[in-house]
Amino acid sequence: MRINLLIIPALIFSQNLFGQVLLNPQEAVQLALQNNLQLNAARNLQEAAEIQKTYGNAGFLPNLQLNGAYTLQSIDLKQEFSNGLLVDRRGVGSTNLQAGLGLQWALFDGGRMFYNWNRLGEEARKVGFDFRAQAEQCVASTLLAYYNIVQLQQQLFAVEAGLETANQQVLVCDTRWHAGTGSRQELLQAEIDRNTWKALLIQQKSLIRTAKIQLNELLSRAPDIEFTVSDTIPSFYQDRIAGEDDTDFSKNTLLQQAEINRRLAGLATKTTHSQLLPMLQLNAGYQFGQNSSEGGFALFNRSIGPSAGLNLSWNLFSGGQITNAVRRAKITQSNADLNFRSVELAVSAQLRVCRLQLEDQKSIKTLEEQNMVAAQENMQLALERFQAGKTDMLSLKEAQRSFQEGISRQSNATLAVLKAEIELLRIKGTLIR
Repeated sequence: MRINLLIIPALIFSQNLFGQVLLNPQEAVQLALQNNLQLNAARNLQEAAEIQKTYGNAGFLPNLQLNGAYTLQSIDLKQEFSNGLLVDRRGVGSTNLQAGLGLQWALFDGGRMFYNWNRLGEEARKVGFDFRAQAEQCVASTLLAYYNIVQLQQQLFAVEAGLETANQQVLVCDTRWHAGTGSRQELLQAEIDRNTWKALLIQQKSLIRTAKIQLNELLSRAPDIEFTVSDTIPSFYQDRIAGEDDTDFSKNTLLQQAEINRRLAGLATKTTHSQLLPMLQLNAGYQFGQNSSEGGFALFNRSIGPSAGLNLSWNLFSGGQITNAVRRAKITQSNADLNFRSVELAVSAQLRVCRLQLEDQKSIKTLEEQNMVAAQENMQLALERFQAGKTDMLSLKEAQRSFQEGISRQSNATLAVLKAEIELLRIKGTLIR
């Protein structure tokens, strides 16, 4: 009987593998990063922000415009001149052709073009960190959903083991009753207990099917895709956590977003202040014009050639509007600094709490592993004593309950350690490399 109980989980897992594809956690994360719809939308926003970062949008490049016009007229003309000449004609035709290139180039705008370039870069980085935050959430959710299925599978093993013990209990009670050494009531109670375990088995399988559908949703796959998962919850992040500085959270995504907001507020202040400085603009062009008329002194006129000039403008006074705007921008910048400090304190506190929780969960996991060894041995001894008639059904049921709860608590403790590890890496900003 000892051998049978030990191989039950392996037999169940082997049956689940038959005809199904094993999905490992690395593949699940990769599918989530590739297929998650919200993440793809965030990826598109990141690409759009990178496209927006150009020298033209920053204001470094000139504007070059081509203009052209052609006008055809037919008018009645009546003119009287001081020398007595009188012109009175009907249907006088005239044409006007204009074409040219115009160039406007801001040579100096108070430094706004440089501030705009830095702003576009910071905005692109901010969108990138928004994408990273969603990617971190996607990875964490996928891993937790995956190992939740592993935990439910482990609990299914416990239910299967309990059902197997209940079957043995019914067999023993039936043998005793027919041999005249047991009672009908004892047999009925054993059958009731077995049916209870069968109901638990149905419920547990339903939980597993629901958890798999939820994982398929995270992976943006059809909900009816069948797969199996690994049978253990490893602590494969422990080496990474052990090799990192507990006090270093400079890579935290929220902290870096707050830092970008602080720099953007500073650039906004400088941009507003630049309006107090003069602006120098180069205007250049090449013009072509041609007029022809059937009436008047000038029957034909054509002009062609380049032009260039400098335009200086300086807003010396605007009712104090720019000065007030600068003051408001400085207040916004001060608030951004305060927000950065607030986020820094919050992340530091979260990191400390998460580290303490991880240590506590690891201690609980060690205790539950020790309890599981004792519960498994107690289960074996109770079943052997019951088969030998040396103990009653209540003692066996208590051993069954302890064994099932032991597996459940051990899997819960292992999953809790993994959750704490994932959260610690997310806070430190090293969950995704």
